[in-house]
Amino acid sequence: MDIKIDFENSDLELKDGDLVVVSGDDCIKQQVKTGLFILPCDWFINITKGINYFQGFRNDDKRLKAQIKDAIKSVEGVDRLGKFSFDGSTTNWKVNAIIYTANSEIEINAETPLGERYAN
Repeated sequence: MDIKIDFENSDLELKDGDLVVVSGDDCIKQQVKTGLFILPCDWFINITKGINYFQGFRNDDKRLKAQIKDAIKSVEGVDRLGKFSFDGSTTNWKVNAIIYTANSEIEINAETPLGERYAN
């Protein structure tokens, strides 16, 4: 179980003034998408966690894709990664994947606007 995130507004989701929670496959999907937004040093509990989009990996698709795949597979509940694609041709990088859990198949479509942080 996790607190639900509104990815459109980059905020916690509220309903009638209360936090909304997610569980099961929705929680796994949210944790995968959240992991795609984390950069090294973003999370004070583990500064090594995150995808190093900027420190030279942007020009090394093979290493960047490997880090993204590792981040997806490291989420608790993800049994394996199926179809995977990454488009880094713009500042809004796109990740599409199929992940498999013990009971289901989950489609991930994430657009990470992280490039906007460093576009200038």
